[in-house]
Amino acid sequence: MKKNLQKILFCFCILITALPESKAQQKLIHYWHFNNFNSGVTVPVNPSTLTVANADYSSLDTTKARIYYRAIPGTSSSYLTYWDGATTGDTVNIRLGQTAGKYLRTRNPSDSMQLLFYIPSIHYKNITIKYEVQKSSAGNGAGIDSFSYSLDSGATWKTSGLSSVYSQVLYYSGGTPPWPLAPITTNISADTLANNNSKLVFRIKFAITDTGTSGNNRFDNFTVEGDTQITSSLPVNLLSFNAIAQNDKNVLLSWQTASEINNDHFDIERSASGNNFKSIGSIRGNGNSNSLQNYSFTDANAPEEEICYRLVQKDFDGNVNYSDVICLNNVKNKITGEVLISPNPVNDELNISLPANGIAGVEITDVTGKIMLVSSFVNKLKINTADLKEGIYFVRVQGEQQVVVKKIIKQ
Repeated sequence: MKKNLQKILFCFCILITALPESKAQQKLIHYWHFNNFNSGVTVPVNPSTLTVANADYSSLDTTKARIYYRAIPGTSSSYLTYWDGATTGDTVNIRLGQTAGKYLRTRNPSDSMQLLFYIPSIHYKNITIKYEVQKSSAGNGAGIDSFSYSLDSGATWKTSGLSSVYSQVLYYSGGTPPWPLAPITTNISADTLANNNSKLVFRIKFAITDTGTSGNNRFDNFTVEGDTQITSSLPVNLLSFNAIAQNDKNVLLSWQTASEINNDHFDIERSASGNNFKSIGSIRGNGNSNSLQNYSFTDANAPEEEICYRLVQKDFDGNVNYSDVICLNNVKNKITGEVLISPNPVNDELNISLPANGIAGVEITDVTGKIMLVSSFVNKLKINTADLKEGIYFVRVQGEQQVVVKKIIKQ
């Protein structure tokens, strides 16, 4: 498939029903690519004066997903250091169409310093953290990074819920400092208190294993992912949320609910690459409903760049719930129609058609992520679904300009 198959990111379908645990790819909650990071400091200063690094992307709030570079309490108050953005970063674990621009450089990371990642997990569970890290040279830079997490904004720290080892030894053997071929990955899924937690913090502490406090450690493509928190108490059962770029600068947003309780309205919010969401409109909800409800909204002045959308559902009591975020990589890549997948629910035959003649691939998975069918087709495809068991499946269709994922029910 051509590279432009990824031009438009598909809708994220949210399940608010008691389904088995999905093994599909987790959703991106927070992301730091550091390409725009500038601390404004080029000489060592007291760590307490250093700025903070807001997330480059957050499905929740970039002003609450933040990184602090601070001295460890109880260490020397006279210790001086700084951090900055330097080139060239890495492509491992890169997201949202970014390039290997800057990385985060923590200067002189002695055992007096720590990185604190404030990563609220509201609406998410099974939290997974990934990042790239290297040391500056064979004889300089911390040789060990150890990590822990906090459930109470840093008041207390734990390692008991981490699925990986609690420290990472950083090797370097001369020449250009190498980026690892795979990111450091750890998750906190063993600790259910980390789920849906507004006070979740991840900490990296440095240990010197070579000479002195000179040198630095370098971080890139730090991501926080998770599964949507499944709960029957949410007021709206949101089945799907789609975005399709149309002619000119229009983007058609559509979503569907299976049930609603006390639903006042939806605010539609837009941002550039997930930063600082702003409301662009509102759609009245249906209050209380036990039947399928369809909604749509047209963004008539979408910028011709990467843009992201989310829904903010508000009930009559003022409670707020957020949808997943959907992004369009480039609105200038026009879509002339939508991929049609019908019927739904399906019995013995599923029909898929493209908006124009073209080649596409299709993949059907069950709720555990198991692939049930893989195929390719031109324009139209009929799939025999008679042998599928009753239940919920996901159909993923990837064409030249569009990727669509839709939840279907097999009767």
